Amino acid sequence: MSLMKDLNHAIMAAAVGVMASYSTVSPVEGLLSNVPHQQSQEDVAVSEAIHALIKKCKAEEQEFLSAVKVAAGLSASEIQERVQPDQVVDFTEYLHKIRSLEVIMKGYEVPEQFAAQHMDARRAMAKFRSSAAMLHMIILQAVNVPSIIPGHASADGLKMLAEHTTAAVVGLAKA
Repeated sequence: MSLMKDLNHAIMAAAVGVMASYSTVSPVEGLLSNVPHQQSQEDVAVSEAIHALIKKCKAEEQEFLSAVKVAAGLSASEIQERVQPDQVVDFTEYLHKIRSLEVIMKGYEVPEQFAAQHMDARRAMAKFRSSAAMLHMIILQAVNVPSIIPGHASADGLKMLAEHTTAAVVGLAKA
């Protein structure tokens, strides 16, 4: 049984689709007047697309959180048995793409009528990425075995180094 499921790129496609759909709606006219904005069919479609994106993000977030719970209960060797090295590379690339998409969404010009929903979508995307990143860190800790380098450091020398570093950090904190 693999610890990781197939990475779902549907969220990225949905987010790009939502941002592209912003160009299909008319800007809100009448914000300065007392006439309320009536939603057009395009507005409704964009709103539904945003809600669908949020729903997908929340579902993926829950799946990753479930995988985090499973992974947290496994030993490093059990995780290594369940995760292939190429999956780790793919997962790392996937997280980079999600983060890049978050940055794009942050800087994207959003029509005023969708600003609050867009922010909700960004939050859902961030929570989804955060849960995926938690799993990623657990996996990396299990598969990246630390290398032990033989050395001849004395205990007294290490103690002096620790005291020196502590004093330097305290000095920086007081500055």
